[in-house]
Amino acid sequence: DVTDVVHASGSYRVAVGSAEENVARAHVVVAMKLKLLSPIVAALCLGRPIVGPEHFRATAHRTGPKVPPPDPASETALPPEIDPMWAELLLGDKKRLPELDRTLFLPRVERARLLEGVTVVCIQDELHKELRSYVPHAGGRLEFDPIPPTAASARTSSVREALQPWATRHAKHVVAFTTIVAVNQTALDVLRASMGVATVDYTDIIRCIVNVDASLVPDPRRASAGAPAL
Repeated sequence: DVTDVVHASGSYRVAVGSAEENVARAHVVVAMKLKLLSPIVAALCLGRPIVGPEHFRATAHRTGPKVPPPDPASETALPPEIDPMWAELLLGDKKRLPELDRTLFLPRVERARLLEGVTVVCIQDELHKELRSYVPHAGGRLEFDPIPPTAASARTSSVREALQPWATRHAKHVVAFTTIVAVNQTALDVLRASMGVATVDYTDIIRCIVNVDASLVPDPRRASAGAPAL
């Protein structure tokens, strides 16, 4: 839910355990634990501070109204606990959680433009529901266009023929996928290897957002600009 909270510097709209649409309407997001969830990724894109409940306790327990409230965009305002899944995603191992730089989760205005001008095409419905939570907030354009069922053949030549119109349509887009749900791996391999279509695992989109590193998501426009003239 989005809740109005009176803060010393004015009124806050606070998203508590919220859905993505509530995060967009809030000033801050409150979480007991910083989990790897789409509302958290959306909050990063939107530049919303992610704070633990202690942030509001510290505000309420100030010694006087003239004492400035704690900054919601500071490292000390972050939730006290970070889910080990973040360490697995960003460092490759849950056990490396102590090495994770907490400042990665502070607001950065650059995140709102990370995917500016990039069209991300989802080929799986489940992934489309996930990415629509945050890709637009990172400046990207999102489309849902499943790979044609006719591309399910085991023969590479048949797959290529079935994919040709689809690949032409998305030649300047980046195709996002996940292996968590069923995916036509043969079609993906053909798109990448012999049709020159850029693809990206959705986890790299999250890494791009957290690390503020646009190079983690391929941009066919950059590749086209650097290609030699024919």
